[in-house]
Amino acid sequence: MYYAAVISDAKITISLTEKFLRHFNDSIKSVVVGTVPELMRQIESGELIDVIIVEQTETMRFETVMRELNRSNVGLPIILMSKDCNPKLMSSAINEHVNNYLSIDGREPADYYKELVDLITYTVERHRVQEQHTLDTKRYSALVELAKFDQYDFQAIINYALEKAIELTKSNIG
Repeated sequence: MYYAAVISDAKITISLTEKFLRHFNDSIKSVVVGTVPELMRQIESGELIDVIIVEQTETMRFETVMRELNRSNVGLPIILMSKDCNPKLMSSAINEHVNNYLSIDGREPADYYKELVDLITYTVERHRVQEQHTLDTKRYSALVELAKFDQYDFQAIINYALEKAIELTKSNIG
């Protein structure tokens, strides 16, 4: 299952997103929000979100949305969707580490939503692989450090193992 949050104030996006995404791939669940604070309320309420799609419109500028997202420290992958494909926007997207870009200029909604479905699955799967790789690297590093411990200092081994288990699972119970 893929959970996408779309930030847009475009009426066509608000009305067609859920319909088209579900039509092309029923394993995509989406929510459309009009502002970053609305997105943050969704995330804080426990709403699962795998990817954020930012639609640049005449009234909603990409740079403004990214400034707010960066203040909120959201570490999710981002897809930029825009009719505008100017060098300044592309440069800004690169600087903000946007994962993918979707041009919607002069295209029918069915066409670009089909492409958006592919971008969502690709972006989320790539992000999941990168997160798993990062976690695996931390696990292997912890095992290497554990192997360096003096085998007779059992309490130090237990303390280190518990500390790393809590850190890697992000849970005191872990």
